Amino acid sequence: MRATVLVSDLLIFFPAVFLFCRQILADFTRSKQIAIAFMILLQPGLILIDHGHFQYNCISLGLALLAIVAVMRDWDILGSVLFCLSLNYKQMSLYYAPAFFSFLLGKSLQSAHPVLRIAALGVTVIATFALCWLPFLTSIDSVAQVLHRIFPIGRGLFEDKVANVWCAVSVLIKLRAIFEQALLVRISAICTLLAILPSSVNLALRPSQTGFLYALVNSSLGFFLFSYQVHEKSILLVALPASLLLASDPLNAVFFLLLSTASMFPLLHKDGLAIPYAICIVFFVIVVLHMLNVSLQACQHLTTIGKLQLAAVIVCFSGLHLAWYFYIPPAHLPHANLLLFAVVSCASFVLFAVYFNWRQWQLNGVPTSTHKLKHS
Repeated sequence: MRATVLVSDLLIFFPAVFLFCRQILADFTRSKQIAIAFMILLQPGLILIDHGHFQYNCISLGLALLAIVAVMRDWDILGSVLFCLSLNYKQMSLYYAPAFFSFLLGKSLQSAHPVLRIAALGVTVIATFALCWLPFLTSIDSVAQVLHRIFPIGRGLFEDKVANVWCAVSVLIKLRAIFEQALLVRISAICTLLAILPSSVNLALRPSQTGFLYALVNSSLGFFLFSYQVHEKSILLVALPASLLLASDPLNAVFFLLLSTASMFPLLHKDGLAIPYAICIVFFVIVVLHMLNVSLQACQHLTTIGKLQLAAVIVCFSGLHLAWYFYIPPAHLPHANLLLFAVVSCASFVLFAVYFNWRQWQLNGVPTSTHKLKHS
């Protein structure tokens, strides 16, 4: 059965990555395209979760990536179909929906026939959803059962010790003990909306290629930090668009991929994947350092502040890993090590959310008809 994950990689995710590099990074040299493709494919979090923890995230992420390529090439109808397929395969692709909606809306409003274009996209989405849901439309109860499984409200505000805001806040304020579940759902929905709104508005008003990639990161990271019922593995939905920024913001993209993997260490350790985790991290760092230095020359632009940030990240997470193995929590705080990982990772994700939103707002709108992404 595990071999089927590799088959899914080969059939969907690998082609999507290479298509992104060939179509969207067309201005890059072949060596740079290959370097970026290898770094995207070697991101340790996805490898460890799909092939170690055993899931099929590569299918929904691959379909989402194909949709990203399509809309960046102005194949908007095809992109809408592919994104609907990704969303219906795994509902967590909803993390990307605000970015897709804002980008397509912004492009449509700038077109010669905005009403017709928006109508065509709407019909495409409705038709694709109708076909996907056709087997379940036999009765109201059948639809309700599917929706209940897609949105498991009863499972609580967050899963285990996930590195999002609600878990971090719950260290001091026991939210689930103070507030009723229905109120927590509303609070998380409002906070999520507020977190993704600036990025979505910016993209709708000034649609651009790079802005779309940043908006995908900002939207998915907003959902991860503030939405209801988040699992540790959901950070993979942020890691995918972050990895696509290897072309334009390589150092921060690498930092984020390493951080996202480190945030899942408690889950991976529970699965007996501590050694594969260490091997994947070390191998990724070696490959990335070579690629960044030789193919992209990114390391040459690492400032003193950047070096200090890198050193701080290394020291901080090295300390967390050492504490995991050598610090014995007191009896009244049995989950102290888990919470340390969650809180520190959450704080880091919040800083990245501020940074990525700032980067998106710094961009100037460019014509959306061009599909090539420029290297900076």
